[in-house]
Amino acid sequence: MGRGKPHIRLQPSAPPSGAVDEVFSVDAGSLGQSPSVSSATNSHAPSVSSQDSVDDQELGGAESSVGGQDNEAVGPGGQEVAPPATRRPRHVVELADFNTAPRENDQVRVGRTRTQTRAVNQQTPSGLVAALGPLTASEITYTLVAEQKAGQAQLPKEHIQDVQPEPDSYQEARQSKHAEVWDVAMSAEFEGLVRAGTFSLAVKVPIGCNVIDARWVFKWKADETGKIVKAKARLVAKGFKQKHGIDYLLTFSPTANAASIRLLVALACKYNLELLHLDIEQAFVQTKLDHAVFMKLPPGCGTMSGKVVRLNKSLYGLKQASRTFYMRLVSDLKRIGFEQSLSDPCVLRFMMGDEVMGMVAIHVDDILYAGSKSLAETVVAALGDSLPTKNLGEVKFFLGCAFRRDREAGTIEISQESYIRSVLERFNVVRTSSIPASPTVVNRSVMENEEAGDVPFREVVGCAMWIASQTRPDISNVVRAVARHSHEPKLSHWKAAQKILNYLLGTAHLSLNFKRDSSVDVGTLVYVDADFASKATDRRSVSGALVFVAGMLVVWTSRTQKCVAQSTSEAEYLAMGDGVKEALFEDGMLQFLRPSEKSREIKVLEDNEGAIALADNPLSSGRRKHIDVRHHFLRSLTEEGRIKISHVSSKEQHADILTKALPRELFEVHRNFVLGLSEK
Repeated sequence: MGRGKPHIRLQPSAPPSGAVDEVFSVDAGSLGQSPSVSSATNSHAPSVSSQDSVDDQELGGAESSVGGQDNEAVGPGGQEVAPPATRRPRHVVELADFNTAPRENDQVRVGRTRTQTRAVNQQTPSGLVAALGPLTASEITYTLVAEQKAGQAQLPKEHIQDVQPEPDSYQEARQSKHAEVWDVAMSAEFEGLVRAGTFSLAVKVPIGCNVIDARWVFKWKADETGKIVKAKARLVAKGFKQKHGIDYLLTFSPTANAASIRLLVALACKYNLELLHLDIEQAFVQTKLDHAVFMKLPPGCGTMSGKVVRLNKSLYGLKQASRTFYMRLVSDLKRIGFEQSLSDPCVLRFMMGDEVMGMVAIHVDDILYAGSKSLAETVVAALGDSLPTKNLGEVKFFLGCAFRRDREAGTIEISQESYIRSVLERFNVVRTSSIPASPTVVNRSVMENEEAGDVPFREVVGCAMWIASQTRPDISNVVRAVARHSHEPKLSHWKAAQKILNYLLGTAHLSLNFKRDSSVDVGTLVYVDADFASKATDRRSVSGALVFVAGMLVVWTSRTQKCVAQSTSEAEYLAMGDGVKEALFEDGMLQFLRPSEKSREIKVLEDNEGAIALADNPLSSGRRKHIDVRHHFLRSLTEEGRIKISHVSSKEQHADILTKALPRELFEVHRNFVLGLSEK
């Protein structure tokens, strides 16, 4: 056929005389489908479409010609050539025939390739259409309990901590006391996928093709008070069975930095902007796949259960699902007029002239919007043309954190109280502590020989890390110190982890506070501190930093330094470098989101005179020659006027809370400051 694109021709065999293709449609109801029952005698219909049986990529970009036409292959210039039957094929590819009865002589021809077929899943249940193309709701019959008892399915009234846990499988869901609720959730999910044209009934699948399985995942959804507001069922593909290079290529997908989200909150608080929660319904299934993926549906899909389908769009669980949705969402936002940040690709702005009218931070299918209300309505409407977007109103619950706002007082609180209490109940915590770590405790990782035993150490550390990273900088230092022993915890480490939980029991109500203050300019301020040689095993120091924007905390870090400092000044100098890097990122994001604001130098507060001198003056001495040149970028920033380093007394060095265990009185002073519970 020359070098041009090969043409595909189907060679259908005539069905037996009197054969009838029956189409049975059930009432589509609110899905907008027209119910119909038709019976047609089809004497010359193809049994397979090239689009759905074999992907164009798999066939080398072939074009298809389907129907009861002549069966001659087409050569260069449109000339007919002899059919493949008269010559020996170069290779034969078998196809598995799913969901439909086979026809003995059906073949798919691509140039010199003949494909033979065999039957799999021959019997098609009554009520299903063995047709190609996206399924419609009218083609599916549901046999779920939800169809009969939808009106009886009531959400449980218990608190999220007290309700029966989510089932781990479809079988558990059907045996649950909330079976009717889960049935309604499954039917709603599956009908949503059908409406979106997520899959087509597979008719031909190449032998050896990777057909993956799927399962149901169930989840209770609660509001900020712990009240259950929704039972969610997700049809999830078992993406771990996908093969790289065959089913997918790239998988990376970013999410908004937690610091970027807090920056949006701070700006919304400072300028009294709307702070809204936007949500994309059934997000992943809104994007098309770039690879042919075949999947077997699990029980719970009505009469489609057990059938093999080809995915037309992405689905939860697929390796590339998150990436394809992210690319689609960002593309749509850019089409509307948003500009993407180079520092954080999940933060975008909408400008009118020189002013930013709206900002968004993306975390998968959840969008935090800060800006004018009118623009928010426009964005929802514009996105709704291609993605089903909901405006959930003023943000109340975002990424597991509860938001409380007082517009008149100019305050926003972010809390994880509900999550913290669920963790405390999970680990049966009953004792309280006024501090998360005792200042007299030393690191005994070398000397301690008593094993911790069979305790949930890693689970406790994981929960504490999530809490510390989102709303509770007051436990960051001790969580860092305990987490480094996760590989081989000793009894002392387990007791330290328990003390963190004891402290959280008494302070679960504390929140991260943002407060508008007209006397504070929109600039970046960073406190930096170090604890010299605090790690007993290798004497590495600890760096701590607090970054404030417009007087509100947006970043905190507590890290073990990567090299061994040989003096207190050197440790403080290295900590200053770490803190300034964080401040530069936030300052860059601030300039992107508020370009009309005059650029200001970053204020750095340090309590060590030697470290300040090392940054301000190009000193050289035997004690400092070994410091890596990469740490001296502080000098160039100082010379350029990007940063201004000032001395602060040790009592006012609030970054101390991130580097060492403190006595109760001093700890509470620093904690109240960083959480915004006291005046700055």
